[in-house]
Amino acid sequence: MWCPVREIKWYVDLGDLRNRLRLAGRIAKRGDPVSEYLWDQFSEDTKTLFAAMEGPLGSVVENPLIGSMISDLNRILEKPGLYDPDRFARIRLPTDAIQFVGKQLSLVDQIRFNRLLLEAAYANDIARSGVIEGLAAEIVHFFWNVHSVDEQGNPVPKTLHEFLDECPDYHYRRHPNLGLEIRRYCHNLIAEGLLFSVGFNPEQELPYSEQFLSYFFSKTMAAYGSYEFVAFGFSKVRDYFAKSVIKLIIEEGDKQHVGTGFLMDDATLVTAAHCVAKGALIRIDGWDHLKAPLSRISILGDYLSKPFVLEPGKEDVAILEFHSDPFPNTPKFQLWQESVLDDILVMGYPQLSGFQSGLIASKGEVISKEMSTARNQPLIIFSASVKGGNSGGPLINRLGKVVGLVTNLAKADRDVRKLGYGLATPAQPILDLRNLALGRAMNDKEVLSLPFKCDQEGIISINK
Repeated sequence: MWCPVREIKWYVDLGDLRNRLRLAGRIAKRGDPVSEYLWDQFSEDTKTLFAAMEGPLGSVVENPLIGSMISDLNRILEKPGLYDPDRFARIRLPTDAIQFVGKQLSLVDQIRFNRLLLEAAYANDIARSGVIEGLAAEIVHFFWNVHSVDEQGNPVPKTLHEFLDECPDYHYRRHPNLGLEIRRYCHNLIAEGLLFSVGFNPEQELPYSEQFLSYFFSKTMAAYGSYEFVAFGFSKVRDYFAKSVIKLIIEEGDKQHVGTGFLMDDATLVTAAHCVAKGALIRIDGWDHLKAPLSRISILGDYLSKPFVLEPGKEDVAILEFHSDPFPNTPKFQLWQESVLDDILVMGYPQLSGFQSGLIASKGEVISKEMSTARNQPLIIFSASVKGGNSGGPLINRLGKVVGLVTNLAKADRDVRKLGYGLATPAQPILDLRNLALGRAMNDKEVLSLPFKCDQEGIISINK
C-alpha cells in the first residue's frame, strides 16, 4: 500500500448502474430466469412502486423506485440462493465467481459471489466491482471533493502535505523524493482532466502546499487501472497487459507466420479475421486446450451476391470463444472509442530478423479515421511502427482501453505503406461481433461461425 485508501466495495450503489432504466425494465419483464428470481425476492414496496408507475420506464430517472430496487439488490447480495446451475446455464460465469460454486461461504464471500453473478447476468447494466488500489487511484480518491469539506459542508481542498502525512514511513525510506514523484503524478492526472490544482495553502511549505480537488471518482476506472495508466504512462500499460497480448503461430500451406490476439472478458480472444483463414493451422501460445476447450470462432458475415447465403464479411475481426477462461488471472482488455490525435500503444509479435519473436510495444498516435474505398468500411490510420506479426494486436489508449485492432495492408493501401502508417479496424466492429456472439440482434450485421477442429496438441485447423 502506498497510502491510506483501500476500498473493497461489493454492494450496489447508484453509480454502479450503467443503465438503471434498462435494468429496471428487464427485471420487471421477468423475461429470463435471473430477472424472474430477483422479482420474486423484491419487497412488496418495490413491486408497488413498479405498479404505480405511469408510462414507460423512461420516467424513472430519479424515481424512488430506483432507490428501493438498489436496497433490495443489496439485501439479496447477502443471502444464498441466487446461484442455481439451471438459472445461470446460459450465462458464462467469470473465473472469480466459479471458485465459490458449491461452497459454504462467509457473509463477505457470499456478497462478493452474488455481486459477480449479477455482473455476469447484467453485463451491460451493472458495472464490474473490485478492489480500489494503486497510487494514482488513491490520489484521486483522497482529493475527491466529497471528502474535502468541513463540518458545515463548505469545500476545503486538501494539500499534498496532508496526503504525504498519511503515507507510511517506509515509503520515504525507499523513495527519498516521494513527494516530488507524487506531485508529478498529480500533474499527469491534471493533464487528463482527472484532477485539478485549485491553489496553495500559505500556511504550509512549498511545493507540497499545493491544493488539489477531483470532482469525479470512478470505481470502475480505478478497478480497471486507468488512473494508474494515466499517471505512470504507457510503460505501466505495457507491463500490466504484457500477458494479455497473445502470440499466434499460423501455418498456411508450406508457409508459417505469426499473428497476435488479445484477451477480453467472457473467455474470449480477439484477433484479425485474416489470421483464422480457411485451411490455416493455428497454435495459441500458452493455451491449454484441455483445461479451456475452444467452443466457437466467430467473424462478421454479409449477405452478398448469393441470396440467403452468408459470406465472410470485409471487417477484419474474429473472436475465439472458450468453454472457460483460457488465461485465468490475466488482465482482460475493455473497448473504447478512438479519438483523432490520441496517443496510442501497439503491442504484438512482429517477426524481426535475427531476433526472437517476443512482445514488441510501439508508441504512436491516431492520425485519422477514414473510409476505405477498397474495403467500404472506416479504418483507423495510426503512426506506430508495425509489421506483419502485429496483425490482430490491440491499439491501446492512455486509459488502457482498446480502440482498434491492427489489420493487414492491401495493395490499395500502398500510399499508407509509403508514409509508414498502419491501419486498424475500429473498436465498434469488435463490440458488434461480441454482441452478436452473445445472441443480441443487430441491424444489417450477422455472425458467421467458422468450422474448425482441434487435435491432441491443441492445434486448431480451420476447415476449408
